[in-house]
Amino acid sequence: MFRSLLILSVPCLAFHATAQCLVLEDSTRVSSTLGATVFGSEVAALGDEAFVSSSPPNSSGIVFHLRRAALDWAKVAEFGAPTVEANSRFGSALAVAPGWLAVGQPNKDVGATDVGVVHLYQPSGASWTFRSTITGSTATARSRFGASLALEGTTLVVGADGDFVSPGKAFVFEWDGSQWSESQELTAAGLQTGDLFGAACTISGNWLAVSAPLHSGAGAVFIYQRVNGSFQFQFKATPGDASAGQRFGSEVALAGNRLLVSSPYFNVAPSRGGKAYVLARSAGFWVEEAHLHSNDFSNSIFGASIGFDGSRALIGAPGVNYARVFERGGTAWTLQQHLTPTGTNISNFATAAALDGDTLYVGMTGGNQIDPYVRGQLFTWR
Repeated sequence: MFRSLLILSVPCLAFHATAQCLVLEDSTRVSSTLGATVFGSEVAALGDEAFVSSSPPNSSGIVFHLRRAALDWAKVAEFGAPTVEANSRFGSALAVAPGWLAVGQPNKDVGATDVGVVHLYQPSGASWTFRSTITGSTATARSRFGASLALEGTTLVVGADGDFVSPGKAFVFEWDGSQWSESQELTAAGLQTGDLFGAACTISGNWLAVSAPLHSGAGAVFIYQRVNGSFQFQFKATPGDASAGQRFGSEVALAGNRLLVSSPYFNVAPSRGGKAYVLARSAGFWVEEAHLHSNDFSNSIFGASIGFDGSRALIGAPGVNYARVFERGGTAWTLQQHLTPTGTNISNFATAAALDGDTLYVGMTGGNQIDPYVRGQLFTWR
């Protein structure tokens, strides 16, 4: 049984005794020496470090390394792909964990068009240094290896969505102390060409989820469990209120025994403009625990970006420039706060989102370019 929640736009609602209203910490712009950029395409964060990309369609891509000092975020460095290639979208997927940063370049040509690669970086003093590049053993033309990434400990999951010419795949890599080695290739029964399996992926402990947002019209998420060192298929999650074109699984995030799944094109009241689902693991099944709603505006694209830690869900709606924060109390989820940016020339707010510790990160790729800064901003709340 799930709980359905719809609340109109409010700035802050602290429902629980321990809940506190989030406060805007910083709004960060950056300058670039690598050319025109759209800062805020993707974001990944770890402690006092954040990585923010500029990877719009038809771009070569840039990643910016930011560090927090007190309440201010500042650029430490920026870097492009080890081998820069036009339209290869370096940085369109990011994942960071202690000791490693993974950056996807899914439209990189490797003997054929859009095979895709992933680059790995390690911290070295105050900076991060390139270490290696990987691709999938069976990645071929238009595989788009690196379309999505998930990284935890010594396990890296890479999605290759197939770009409408194949069903898509996911690959598991393990760090053996000297190199990242492919250990497994994941697919699922019943997939069809164009399902975009691998469009999003996530890992938490011994559980892994890979989405196929166009599967069977509404989308699906395939869940795997690590047993004796390898991931085995356990469950296929589909929405209980499926509607064609909703793209269930556009974004996914696992935290412990809960999974957040977005459907940014769900378009049935009271969630026109998108919704998100919280699934909880119970007795071997993943069941819908809650539906998290948009503000019912049909152009919201609510769920285009998400952050999740099992107790809080951050969900972006760049179509109408807001993000919502939901908080769990037991099995009930309530709207904690409605985040909107201040200022003028606001557009594409919440194209990217992340949640790490007590900090929420929201990227905005729109707005006017203000010299010497590039277009786009990163907002942080605590």
